[in-house]
Amino acid sequence: MSIIEAIAVASPVLRAYISIKLLMGLRRADLLGLRMADIREVGIHVQPRKTAKTTGKRIIIEWSLNLRAAVDDALAARPKDIAPWLFLYPPRRVVCEA
Repeated sequence: MSIIEAIAVASPVLRAYISIKLLMGLRRADLLGLRMADIREVGIHVQPRKTAKTTGKRIIIEWSLNLRAAVDDALAARPKDIAPWLFLYPPRRVVCEA
């Protein structure tokens, strides 16, 4: 199944998630970690967390028409404003013990 076919049959939340992921190029944890406060007038503020030694630098992904539409779809699919995350799922932190 292609991405286009998956988007066509996906739920509204999953459709928005896939669209935003493709448009922003973020990793799953970074995308699920997006908070409502990260959505701003100039774009989406995000701090990618690739490794433990990341610089912590925040970036702004500016709005495109497609990104704005995908975020609007994600907001419309939210059942309530009950959590700070765009997709209502906080990112998990995996701890490996030796």
